[in-house]
Amino acid sequence: MTQPTWKYRGAAIQLLGLTLLLIGALQLGTELASWFTSGFMMHLGRLFWGLLMASAGAELFALRESGRKRALFIMVMVLLALALSTVLAVRYEAYGAGVRLFGYEYRARSLVEFLLIMAIAAVVPVTVILFLSSRRSRALLQAKTKSEGEQQGAG
Repeated sequence: MTQPTWKYRGAAIQLLGLTLLLIGALQLGTELASWFTSGFMMHLGRLFWGLLMASAGAELFALRESGRKRALFIMVMVLLALALSTVLAVRYEAYGAGVRLFGYEYRARSLVEFLLIMAIAAVVPVTVILFLSSRRSRALLQAKTKSEGEQQGAG
């Protein structure tokens, strides 16, 4: 892979890492703010996912292989949650109640509309999984992690 290709792919990975870091920090901040306003009703699951997203984002921003693995884990879990929500909604015919994605609520009037909304929601995690799983992204992150290890070993 040529150097300019690595440069653009590295910048895209860093942008993805920054996005995950900001989402994780926002989730942590929201959870901590609700902790102070409504007492100790903190949801440990949300706190865990906020920390995981923030750490994955920081690792990806630093172009480390461990960040890629964490980000892949997060995206697979998001897809599994979408799949489970879809199966349950179709099974119990509860798709008309509305779907909340990215802070907006969408009300589906039919099964097809609901499935379309869920398919659109799945585009982002699938794209991230395909991008981070590609040979080029993996090679870039492994090379950067290996060069960091060599620098730490020499220093």
